[in-house]
Amino acid sequence: MAPKAAPTPPPPPASEPAAVEAAEAPPPEPTFTGTWFDDPVEGEAAQQAALELKNRIEIRALSVRQFLEKTVVPLLLQGMHHLVLERPSNPVEYLAAFLLKNNPQGPEPPLPEELPKESAAGATPTEAPPEAPAAPS
Repeated sequence: MAPKAAPTPPPPPASEPAAVEAAEAPPPEPTFTGTWFDDPVEGEAAQQAALELKNRIEIRALSVRQFLEKTVVPLLLQGMHHLVLERPSNPVEYLAAFLLKNNPQGPEPPLPEELPKESAAGATPTEAPPEAPAAPS
């Protein structure tokens, strides 16, 4: 038979005020300003870029159902609620307009092939100057 191990004494009780203060104090917010970059503005921009990349990666890692529930379904339900209240003659067009108008990501810039040819080439369309009245002879 193996000898019985001696019971270990319980740890000493922590002082109550210190435990209460630790429970009430939230952990400090991580800040990168001035920590890793010489320029604080550059540090903040890098932090924002990293957070945006993390969010894009997390979105791509979701299953199809989770992706739709997180990104599309809340707005779609709002649109369908308004659709039922309004009952327009063209419900699909109404819903499409609602979704575009209330898109939380805002409108996307048009792709280069969707831009007019003058804008895609960098030129801006100009109007012809108004004709001057003929001088009396």
